[in-house]
Amino acid sequence: MSPVPTFTGAPSWASVEDIRKQLNSICDDLNFFFTNLDSLNVKHLTADVIDAGTLNANLVKIRSDLTAGAFIQLDGNGLTVNNGTFDTFTVDINGNVTMTSATIQSQSAYPKVVMDPNNDLFGAYTSATNSIVVGAFNGGTGAPYLEWVNGSDNVSIDLTSGVYTVGGNSGAELRFPSGDLDLKGRDNFLFADNFTWVPDWNQIKDQNTNNTLQDEFDTFAIKGNPTSSDGGGSFNGGISPGTVLMVDGGGTVTWAGITIPAHSHTQQ
Repeated sequence: MSPVPTFTGAPSWASVEDIRKQLNSICDDLNFFFTNLDSLNVKHLTADVIDAGTLNANLVKIRSDLTAGAFIQLDGNGLTVNNGTFDTFTVDINGNVTMTSATIQSQSAYPKVVMDPNNDLFGAYTSATNSIVVGAFNGGTGAPYLEWVNGSDNVSIDLTSGVYTVGGNSGAELRFPSGDLDLKGRDNFLFADNFTWVPDWNQIKDQNTNNTLQDEFDTFAIKGNPTSSDGGGSFNGGISPGTVLMVDGGGTVTWAGITIPAHSHTQQ
């Protein structure tokens, strides 16, 4: 049978029997044609709905054109989704999948895990303002970073020019340059370069007494500084003034004490 059967009419001299035979022949051809449609019979098809068990993409191409030059295409090379500029999703002939510029999230509601291509980050969110984020670009340092966000508070870790920095919106920092540890507080309290740096000793306080280190220093003697003047005066040296003392060889004297002038001493 040819791809499309040829139908001929009955001649003008045909009898009723001839017409009956011709009609039965046409019916047989039509039944065979519609039950055995294949690539020989169909070259172009326009339809609103096609119900099929299998569409062989090695032989056909299925394409849906979207806006701005974007499209979805299934053919013998696999599946392609294109945004009009580049392929955003492909499945090759080996079944390997590649996705570019794709937002992937565990669910639409919170809590959720999100891979966000617009911000180049991977984050876990309990809400819109509470998250842990791994990002490729810190706007402040230009370095990859790890950030914790809790409402209006945030702490981030990044590596810039060989220096690990832990900082947040409070202004405090924890830095690790060249193997050393820098610990910086908002008020310039800093562990760095084998020293501990503080603005002044009033920044160190005893939690039990509430005294600052400066308070304690104020109670200490300072090496090299003179003591305060004693004001001078009379000292008895252990013998009360007016005491009458015997003199060797006879006679007596009266002890009046010793007068020492005002003076100070250098503290050692």
